Amino acid sequence: MIEEDILASDAFQNELVGMAEEIRAQLPPEIRDTFGVDEVSFREALTRMERDGAESVMARLKPAGQGG
Repeated sequence: MIEEDILASDAFQNELVGMAEEIRAQLPPEIRDTFGVDEVSFREALTRMERDGAESVMARLKPAGQGG
C-alpha cells in the first residue's frame, strides 16, 4: 500500500526530491556525493532511501509480538 499509493505519487516524489536537494545543498561539498554523483545516481539513492523508510514505517506499525 505505501509503495503503490504513496511512494509512487507525484506529490510525494516532488516533495522528496525537493527536500533531498535542499539537504544536499547544505552538506559540505566533500560529502554531497552521498546523494549520488549525477541525476541518475541521485534518483537511485532516493529510491533506496524511500524503500528503507517505508520498511521502517511498516515495522513500527506491526502489533507488538508479531514477527515478519
